Amino acid sequence: MDPKLTVRIANTRRRGVALVLVVGLMLIFLALGTGTLYCGFQNRLLALHDTQQVVARAAADAGLKKAVWEMASYESGDLPSATDEILPGCTASYSYEITDNLDGTFSVTSTGALGAAARTIGCRLVSSSVLWSGVTLGTNVSLESNSRIKASSGGSRRLRINSIAPDKVYLKSNSVIEGDVMVGPGGDPDTVIALQSGGQVTGERLVAESTLDFPPVIAPSGLPNCGSVQINNPQVISSSGMYSSLTIQGPQVEIAGDIVLYVVGDLTIRSSAQLLVRDGARLTLYVGGTLSLESSSTMKEVNLRPEKLTIYGTQTCTRIDIKSSSTACAAIYAPAAECSLNSSSVLAGVFSGKSLDLKSSSELHYDAAVDGHCLYGTNTYRIDRWWEN
Repeated sequence: MDPKLTVRIANTRRRGVALVLVVGLMLIFLALGTGTLYCGFQNRLLALHDTQQVVARAAADAGLKKAVWEMASYESGDLPSATDEILPGCTASYSYEITDNLDGTFSVTSTGALGAAARTIGCRLVSSSVLWSGVTLGTNVSLESNSRIKASSGGSRRLRINSIAPDKVYLKSNSVIEGDVMVGPGGDPDTVIALQSGGQVTGERLVAESTLDFPPVIAPSGLPNCGSVQINNPQVISSSGMYSSLTIQGPQVEIAGDIVLYVVGDLTIRSSAQLLVRDGARLTLYVGGTLSLESSSTMKEVNLRPEKLTIYGTQTCTRIDIKSSSTACAAIYAPAAECSLNSSSVLAGVFSGKSLDLKSSSELHYDAAVDGHCLYGTNTYRIDRWWEN
C-alpha cells in the first residue's frame, strides 16, 4: 500500500477518535451541568418550602397569642375565633378556635398557612387569677406579737408570696399563720420564713412553680362625677358615681342596690363611722388613693359576706390602713398597696396586694367561701399545656 495513503488513513482515524472524544466530553459536561441546575432548582424549591413552613408556624404562633389576648376580655357568650386573618407584613394567614372543657379550662387550636404550607399548634389555657389562694402578696408579710392569719370558714388555707429573699415572711412572738405558706419559685422556705419567739406556721411550707401575676386594675369610666364629698350625717347611697375624694365622717352610710363607686383620691372612714352594705345590695369600690379606716370604724356587708363588698385598688392606691379596733369585711385586690392592720383590728375576707403588716393582736380572717366570687374583672390566663401537629 502506498505509504502516503496509509498516513492519510491513520490521520483520518485520529480525527474521528478526537471528534468522538469531544462529543463525549460535551455530553458529560452537559449531564453535569444539567444535574447541577437540577440540584440548584431542587434546593430552591426546598428552601421555598422550608420558608413557607417557618412563616406558617409564625402565623400559627400569632394566632395563638391573639387567642390568649382575646380571652382576657371574654366574659360570656360565644368564645373568640378567627378565620383566615392576614398576618401583618406578609401574605400568611392564621385561624384559631377556642373550646371550653368540662374541667373549666379552655383548649385553643391555631393554624397558620402560607401557600401550600400549613402548621397547627394548640394549648390548654387555665385561669391565673391571683385571688384563688385567699392571701397573696408580692413582697412581704409581717406579723407582730399575738397577731394571727386564720380561716373564718371551711376550705384550705394558704398564704402565697412571690418573694424568695430572706425573712420576707416574718412572725414575731406568739403570732400564727394557720395553714400553708408558699414562697416564690426557687426560694427556700426555711430562709424566706422567719419565726421568732414562738411564731408559728401550722401547715406546710411550700415552693411555688411559677410567679403570681398581679394584673393592674382598670378603673371604670363614664360614672357620674360627684366631686369631693364629706358625709357628716346618716345617708343612703343608691346610685353609682365617681368621687375626687370621699370622707365618711359619721355616723353611718348605707349602700342600697348594686353600686359601683370610684374614688380617684383618698377614701377615709373617720373614727367610729360605718360604711354598711344593706342585705341584698352589693358594693364594688375602686380606690385610687389611700384607703383609711380610722380607729373603731367599720366597713362591711350587714350579713358579713365579704363577696358583697369588693375593693379594687388601682396602681396609685399604695396604702390601706385599718387602724386600731377597726373592722373591714371585704374582698380586697390592690396589687400596688401596702396594707397595715393596727392593734386589735380585723380584716375578714381575702386580700391580694404588695405587702401585709399585722400589728399586735390584729387578725386577718381568710374566708374560703369568697374565692371564686370576687375575681378581678380582667381575666388572665396562662398556657398550661402546649402541643404541635
